Amino acid sequence: MTSSLDHKQSINLIRLINRIESHSQRLAMPTFHEHNRSEVDPEQWYWELKSLETTVRHAKTILDTLDSNPITAQTISQIIAQDPSTLKHRLKVVQARIQAALQACPPPTPPASPPLRLTTKPPQPPALPTYLPAKNKSTDCEKDHYEPQSTPPSDRIKTHQIPNPVPKIDSKPIDHHMLNNQNLTTEESLTKELSEMASQLKLNAQHFGALLSKDKEIIEKNVTTLELNEKRMKSEGNRLGQVSIKGRQMTWFTIFSVIGVVVAWFLMFIIIRFS
Repeated sequence: MTSSLDHKQSINLIRLINRIESHSQRLAMPTFHEHNRSEVDPEQWYWELKSLETTVRHAKTILDTLDSNPITAQTISQIIAQDPSTLKHRLKVVQARIQAALQACPPPTPPASPPLRLTTKPPQPPALPTYLPAKNKSTDCEKDHYEPQSTPPSDRIKTHQIPNPVPKIDSKPIDHHMLNNQNLTTEESLTKELSEMASQLKLNAQHFGALLSKDKEIIEKNVTTLELNEKRMKSEGNRLGQVSIKGRQMTWFTIFSVIGVVVAWFLMFIIIRFS
């Protein structure tokens, strides 16, 4: 798997080097005056050369990586039937050709940016408040007293009275009213939900109480049954104890009877033998 991958990388590298050589030969850089006479754009030519130079550097990096591995170096030698150093020499020739072409073609000049203009207006100093000159009350009263009646009262009101500012409508009571309404609605919704939850909890408690009462009856029945079983087991245990005692007694009686019979038979045999 690794050998096939190295073989493929080597073939791709050789194709890349051949493409770079053909492209560099096609981009044989003329002189700057020939550029002016021809239809070729010097700026486009310059960037094509820089792109080709970057590709050459990339190919040199790949070649150095493959050449450091003896297996890939042997693969390259088998493909091109030459030493890998020839590929390095070809890349050096292409790079020198590109450098010479770049020296003949000057880099494009960046476009001159227009001068920045101040678009924001300078801050203006705040205007000083204008104060009305204070008037003497005595002179005003005298003028009002000696003023002829021909002057209409509207003019006197205009000259002697300053109009009061229109009071602004305060929106805070409206906001408080809206907030109070919202709070009331939220409280109503919460109380409704709490009442529903309380009723549901009450129903659950009643249901669980009924289940517990049924379970209590069942448990009491089981307790009485267990007590009866315990009494019965005790009585049966006593009866079994009595039976076992009787069985032991009968066993010992049988053993002693057999022994007595054997002894009697032996005595009878001796008496009959010696008489």
